[in-house]
Amino acid sequence: IVLFSGLTVVMAGAIFKRRFMSKELRQLHTDKRLREQTAFFAELQRVSEQDLQTFEAERRGVDVAAVCKAPIPQLDWQSLLTMQGSTWEDLLSMDDEDLTTLEVDFMAPSEHPYMVQVQSCMRVLEERLRWRVQEHMDSSQSVHVAKKPMRKMSTTSLTGHANREIRRLDMRTYSTVVWSKSEQEQIAKLSSRVLEFLGAVVVAFQEDPRALKLLEVFVYKMERRFHGVYQACVKDILSMQPGFVRAIGMARMLSSEAEKSQECKMRLAGTIGPADLGRNIWSGLMQSAVRTQEAVIVYTKSVADVTGAHINRTSIKRLYRILEKMALDPKFTSGGESRAWDTARMMLAYDTMEGMASGVEQLLKDHRCGRVHVLRVKERFSEPTSGGWSDILVNLRFPPEQATLSQLPFELQLAHTQMMVIRKEMGGHHGYAKYRSAKEILEVVSSGTDIENFMGVAMSHKAMTIQDSMSDRKDMKDVMSNSQDSIDNLTGVLPGEVGILPAKTPEEV
Repeated sequence: IVLFSGLTVVMAGAIFKRRFMSKELRQLHTDKRLREQTAFFAELQRVSEQDLQTFEAERRGVDVAAVCKAPIPQLDWQSLLTMQGSTWEDLLSMDDEDLTTLEVDFMAPSEHPYMVQVQSCMRVLEERLRWRVQEHMDSSQSVHVAKKPMRKMSTTSLTGHANREIRRLDMRTYSTVVWSKSEQEQIAKLSSRVLEFLGAVVVAFQEDPRALKLLEVFVYKMERRFHGVYQACVKDILSMQPGFVRAIGMARMLSSEAEKSQECKMRLAGTIGPADLGRNIWSGLMQSAVRTQEAVIVYTKSVADVTGAHINRTSIKRLYRILEKMALDPKFTSGGESRAWDTARMMLAYDTMEGMASGVEQLLKDHRCGRVHVLRVKERFSEPTSGGWSDILVNLRFPPEQATLSQLPFELQLAHTQMMVIRKEMGGHHGYAKYRSAKEILEVVSSGTDIENFMGVAMSHKAMTIQDSMSDRKDMKDVMSNSQDSIDNLTGVLPGEVGILPAKTPEEV
């Protein structure tokens, strides 16, 4: 009787509210419901298309041999830069002020037809690896955290629940799901072709001072375009919101905590030096990234549930971009090291700066409790990028106790939804990618790096890459017997056929 009475009261209240609701308010409720349904079906379709592409990659063939057999195209800077309303001869009589009036367009190396073919092969191999990991997770009779949203949690239960989910991932033996031997060799060949092509691009711009002038014009105009709009949003909208100063303060506090840790000074997994170019480390890096991504998804979802963030569905960083970023880094080409600490990554988008401050605060709590280890923080509201973008970027790592998945550092990006909307209206990621490549090429050329010598070192190992991978596979038993952690320690080729290698007992380890 009590239950029936309660239901009757609720239904009567709903009918009364609906009956006496104004026409305008009723229309608002209807529009809201339609928007939610539209957004749901759009997201469902997008996710289904991504999953379908991943599934098809397992059966799709790629002719890597044909792509790698083709010679590197002869490149000159005039094929990468185009002008409107002027000829190349006019450049000789132009001064710096005249150059700034030119309409210059730039074709990023990733847009070149040959690199499009190489990236297509890489993408298929990357999707195969992702599909195998998902298949093993499903066969382990566990919930696939990337597909099933987690329940709402209170602040007190956040990290405990997330850690339980990550431990469930940790206990699986799917860290031994790898590319096949032939696929690892294909990755090595494709990576070498990318490095060769990027070296040819840099050399093409080194040969003519006019090329650098035009590239400077393109970068200058793109920076002025992006910087003005992004910083206007920060100044006029974000800085006026409650929590703006608090978010910056929390980020600086988190950065100070990270600097006290000795971990950020260690040579962690994902740190690559020029000496590593002679070994097929790329297979190991991508395999570690695709496994670490699953734990990152769990942790990010738990933070989002507590702090009210939106999660952008983010995949691991593409291998092509890792190679491009490394090859066009003046520090790396001069003999330094490059940190691939963002191969596994997620984004938290906040509608308010107060929410972003709560997100940083949650990361600080988890760092102090030892649930994650913060390695580096970039607070880019006080110091935006050269293109004007502002956010808070955090590199983290899971504790060593969760060694199966957690040895590779990952990246969390905390951004404001207003900035995301502006980026989409300005051409999205495509426009930014062109500007980024142009700026990186300009920096590496202007630094005076002997790129031909650097590429010579890289290519001198090219013939040895496959031979080294074959000899490393002969020592598969020795490598696997050291520790499961050796899989995530990117110091050599990861051995193993496609499929699941048997888990080792504690005595064997």
